[in-house]
Amino acid sequence: MKSFKYILNIIFSFLLVILLGLNVFSGVLSFIVFNPNYYIDKFEENKFYDNVLQEVNSGFENFIYQSGLPENTIVNLATDDMIKADINSIVLHIIENKELVLSSDKIREELDVRISVFLDKENRTLTKNERENITKFEDLIVSSYEESILPIRDFIDELKSIYDKIFNLYNKVKLIPIIGLIIILFAMFMVNKKSKFDIVNFSGISLLSIGVLLRLLENVVLKNIDIDNVIVFTSSLTSAFQYIFKDIIFGLNLLGNWIIVIGICFILFYSIIHGSETSKNNVNK
Repeated sequence: MKSFKYILNIIFSFLLVILLGLNVFSGVLSFIVFNPNYYIDKFEENKFYDNVLQEVNSGFENFIYQSGLPENTIVNLATDDMIKADINSIVLHIIENKELVLSSDKIREELDVRISVFLDKENRTLTKNERENITKFEDLIVSSYEESILPIRDFIDELKSIYDKIFNLYNKVKLIPIIGLIIILFAMFMVNKKSKFDIVNFSGISLLSIGVLLRLLENVVLKNIDIDNVIVFTSSLTSAFQYIFKDIIFGLNLLGNWIIVIGICFILFYSIIHGSETSKNNVNK
């Protein structure tokens, strides 16, 4: 009977490891993957907005020298607030299905005003051909801005489609790991009614196991993925992607450390209690 109970506890411990792993994965999806605030915070930490602004200004410079217009025409044409608002709009569009709104019209309007002011100062009247060239220049500046913010529009649409599918599936199954965990703990409690501290021991073993697996995950992932050489469209996106990827991996590693500590505490607590009970039984004999 004792051996059967021990086998059941081993099975429960194994299932507990799986369910704890699923709950950790569910937590990563809930608090990171489907949380727009996480990305916004990491973009701030990584100076992603500043890097994008530099790329936007660099793109503007490629056209200003060809236009014959003064360089100050594009100085501060795109602002920090514009960049943040547009990037955040993309994040919210992908994750929360909100309308994607970019500052393209504001860029065009401000550029048009600056060009008009310059022409008034120069007391120049544009010919039809010059007006067409000015329109083409504005189109190029707006296009350059949008390409810096949205390197590949089709990719954003594809990413949103993937997010939607994963999110819909997640909503359907997100309670399963929690319910499964409750069922397994209840089953362990029923099997170990007469020796409740055995639950602490086997739970500790499960926690220790999942903690070690999370620690190993960092080594396995970083050894097999050369994340520092992964390139994602632009320099700013590459830097942000690498930063977020490492943040998630290192975060799971830190979580693994805490789970290991908790698991060891459970096992030590059981050992102390079990050792104390054994000593009392020997004395009574």
